[in-house]
Amino acid sequence: MPLNMSLRMKSMLLTVVFSIVLLGLWELVVQPPESTEPLSEYEMLLGASDQEARVPPPSKVITWHLRSLATPFTMPALTIRVLVFSWVIHSIEY
Repeated sequence: MPLNMSLRMKSMLLTVVFSIVLLGLWELVVQPPESTEPLSEYEMLLGASDQEARVPPPSKVITWHLRSLATPFTMPALTIRVLVFSWVIHSIEY
């Protein structure tokens, strides 16, 4: 790398490095803890053993968004139901 990089290149490089570090920390923090003892009834009610109850890691978020961008005009049935339901509620209010 040349020592006389422009300020724009330095800021872009710094942004990329910070983004990679932030995504790496996020990936490490949201991993489910290793449990050697069985879950209590309270933990099972809260869904502590279920991965769906946790914040997803950035790798899953990025792959989900890339998959959504690959097919932008298809909507899951649940999303269509939510949109129709919100439209019905909104039309009843007026």
